[in-house]
Amino acid sequence: CIVMPKKTMINFPRTLLLVLLAASIEARNIVITSDGIALVTAADGGDSLVTYDANKEQEAAHSFGSSLPDSVGGFDDVAVDPGAIAGESAVAFAIDADSGVVCSFNLSSNSQGVSLGLVGCTTQDVSTSPFVGIAAMGGTLIVSGGVGGASIFTYDQETGVLSDTAIIRNQRLGDIGYPDVTLVSPQVAAFSADVNAAERFGVVVSSIDIDSQSLGRDRYFPSNNSVGFDFVIQPANFPLTSSLYSVESSGRKYLYVANGGITVQDPEMDEEPVVVTGLSTSFEALTVDVNSERALVVFGGLL
Repeated sequence: CIVMPKKTMINFPRTLLLVLLAASIEARNIVITSDGIALVTAADGGDSLVTYDANKEQEAAHSFGSSLPDSVGGFDDVAVDPGAIAGESAVAFAIDADSGVVCSFNLSSNSQGVSLGLVGCTTQDVSTSPFVGIAAMGGTLIVSGGVGGASIFTYDQETGVLSDTAIIRNQRLGDIGYPDVTLVSPQVAAFSADVNAAERFGVVVSSIDIDSQSLGRDRYFPSNNSVGFDFVIQPANFPLTSSLYSVESSGRKYLYVANGGITVQDPEMDEEPVVVTGLSTSFEALTVDVNSERALVVFGGLL
């Protein structure tokens, strides 16, 4: 792994340019808990999930067989509730893009290794085409929904039990589609968005009202030097992703966005996004993740 640290022009986390990552797991999508446990979807979208314990360097495959609904043929994207306390079990989720079904799991680690137990799956399908992503936080599970509109389920943070049907199902906000999504809070979502034929790509911030079962379209942040539809891998890998950096001392939040160029903005304020500069001009950022505790933001992409 070769990284190049670079400070941004304002007081944001250190920016790391990820040039090469050699890994033993062939994966399509991945999410990591605060304990260093990675949950991975197979590269072929198979019906098993892989975990990797970075502390023990242990990899394990988890298959669920007949415990899954007949409609679920595999998993394409994963999410973990970030509120899990270190050392305790986390609630994890995976979506099958073909069936539009989401399943929840209890994810934990002990001296014997990593345990991944199926809790249950939704009984109502939602839109996932042509691209989809999921995110979870504080009892809210959101599905970006592609061109069919976004959907929201709720879940119990302790048990991981999902609502059988969507609280909000396939709701469109006037844009072409949403290939991915990040939760800023349980009440605020940041959609990767194909906005319209003129502006094309950016981030749409939406307020979530569970009681009224509605989504609002609050603000829009344009991408910088978008790569458009280059490098897409259906159904759950689109080169417009975001990740949230939370500053505990001030309560401020910053949303980093990768879509060829890199931007950062407070998703809850009506300000112009800041373009992150100083990286190689040939680098195209395709994905991003943030470690708020270590004040690090990592970009993956192509030189």
